[in-house]
Amino acid sequence: MRILLLLAALALAAPCRAQVDVGASAGPDLFLGGGSLPERSTYTPLALALSLCFDSTTWALIGVSTASPAAELSRFAQRGYYKLELLLLIRLAERSGKPLAYLAARREKGEALRALAESLGADYDSLEERALEDDRLAVLRLDGLVRVSPFESPPHPGGRP
Repeated sequence: MRILLLLAALALAAPCRAQVDVGASAGPDLFLGGGSLPERSTYTPLALALSLCFDSTTWALIGVSTASPAAELSRFAQRGYYKLELLLLIRLAERSGKPLAYLAARREKGEALRALAESLGADYDSLEERALEDDRLAVLRLDGLVRVSPFESPPHPGGRP
């Protein structure tokens, strides 16, 4: 009798699995095997700081999704781009009107940043100066960001828990 009630409860819970979620990614389908957990955001704090240095008009102009430029910048960082290189490419894309992905593809083929800038008619030295200013701004923004995780507790002000 108990088994019959348990099977009936499981059968009735299946249709509402998309309607009920407790907020911890553990809905009724957790025990039914009805799907995987949602992916966590994949951006890094540095990418978030860099994304805050530019407005949505810039991101749209250079072909980066305005919904989440931090996620796209994180993907560039995972591919081996460093901060100043990304800032130079962003400024070059903005100045030339070319998509960031296009410039990154040329860079991945081994083209030097200076040669890339010159081929697009941009002054590398002025781009580098702007990128260094952006770098200082990004560092300030990074220092101001507070990363909160449900699995990490913030440090105690007195140094003790």
